Amino acid sequence: MTYESKKLDPSLPVEKVIKEKMILDLIELKDFIDKSGLKQKTIAEKSGISEVQLCLILQGKRKCEVGEYASICDALGVKVDKFIRKSSKTKNC
Repeated sequence: MTYESKKLDPSLPVEKVIKEKMILDLIELKDFIDKSGLKQKTIAEKSGISEVQLCLILQGKRKCEVGEYASICDALGVKVDKFIRKSSKTKNC
């Protein structure tokens, strides 16, 4: 299910959309990308996000908007809930 099916504003930060205290698990996302063998450039191209923006998101230096996150998940071929976790000390996006 993508953000479009819920009619959400794709420019909202991920944490604003999820009602519970949930975060994007960047460590798991980066590990998944590393294990997939896909290059960040390929993921950026498939998701329509610039390579610089994707890099900053993965480094935790830029907030990840809902539309971007959904596009990244689509590019990776995973459901949007794959990298969402209950809030803890994991760095969020």
